[in-house]
Amino acid sequence: MDLKNGFISRENRRGVFWLLIVTIFIIYIPRVLLFLSPPNDIIIEQSKVELLNKKTNYNPSFKKKSKSLKRKKYNCPKSKFNPNKYNSLDWQSLGLSKKQSDVVVSFSKRGLKSNEDLKKIYVLPNELFNLIKDSTIYPIEKISTKK
Repeated sequence: MDLKNGFISRENRRGVFWLLIVTIFIIYIPRVLLFLSPPNDIIIEQSKVELLNKKTNYNPSFKKKSKSLKRKKYNCPKSKFNPNKYNSLDWQSLGLSKKQSDVVVSFSKRGLKSNEDLKKIYVLPNELFNLIKDSTIYPIEKISTKK
C-alpha cells in the first residue's frame, strides 16, 4: 500500500472496491441461481422416494420410544411383618424390582431396628415406605444390665 499523508492511494481504493464487488458476487450468485431454478428436480426426487417407500413398506415417521410416565404401583403388605425376615421375593411382591429388593435384603441382614433404619435404604421409594411403615414390626432389643 502506498500511503501518502495517511491516505490510501486511488489505485488501492479501486482494487479494494472491486475485491468487495467480486466477493459479494461469489457469495450471492449461487443463492440467486437456486432461487431462479425450477424446483422440478426436487419434486421428481421426492416422488421417487415415496415410490420406494411404498415398495419397501418403509415408514419414515419415527415413533419415539417414550418411557411410560405411569407411576409404579406398590402393594400394601397383607399383615404386619418383620422387614428383617422378608426375602427378595417378598419385597418384590410389594412392588420393588429385583435389584431394589436385593439391596433391601442386604441391608436387612445387618439388622433393621426401626423405621428410621428402613428409611435410610436409598432404593426404597418414599411412596412404598409410607405404605409399609405402619405394618412393620421390629424385634424388641433386650437391655442387659450387668451388676
